[in-house]
Amino acid sequence: MKSVLDDALERLRHTGPEEADGAPNHGPMAAEALVALGYDDAVPQWVDSYRRQLGPMPETILPVTTQTWRDALGSRRRVGDWGVFFRLQLSAAPWQAVLTAWLPRLIPGPMAHGTHGLIRTAHAVRALYWVTQSINASTRLYYETQRHPWTMQQGERVAVPTAMAVFPREISRPPREWGERSFNVQRWTEMPRGGHFAALEEPALLVEDIRAFFRLLRG
Repeated sequence: MKSVLDDALERLRHTGPEEADGAPNHGPMAAEALVALGYDDAVPQWVDSYRRQLGPMPETILPVTTQTWRDALGSRRRVGDWGVFFRLQLSAAPWQAVLTAWLPRLIPGPMAHGTHGLIRTAHAVRALYWVTQSINASTRLYYETQRHPWTMQQGERVAVPTAMAVFPREISRPPREWGERSFNVQRWTEMPRGGHFAALEEPALLVEDIRAFFRLLRG
């Protein structure tokens, strides 16, 4: 999969986000879907035919930065600037961290455009997991939870000292009372920000809280 998809993306490099008539560029997404469905042999010919309809990536106008990005929202003239910005972001941090940081900020735009951006992002994420052979590891927790759920008997309690960091955008936020019923809670922190992917979203907050917990244990 990796070599076929890499070749397709290389052929589509430097193409813009739209076709000549203004329709969106489906090239990378369609190539990934063909490979995922097992039609590797069809990809090169399809990509070569499709890319003839595509224009070049627009020229850059003004750099997008983490301070000025809102000024570039909604402007088709700034597409080239966004491309450069995200290349820089991806060179400085893992793609998971970039996705986690920027998806919440940009989600109103994709929703306003019929979720086209979300669909393309989902195809990209699937491809990254498959080509790095990490798809199984990424879903292992969910598999084990479904097949081998961990249950505690009534009155059972974990005696090991436990710390809990509660992030405001987490999917589930149990009250402290629930945690203390079953765990030996020594530290409970209500975080000011962050969500389900806290280690990627707010690594500094999480690391400092872990350090503070172990300092407490050391006395």
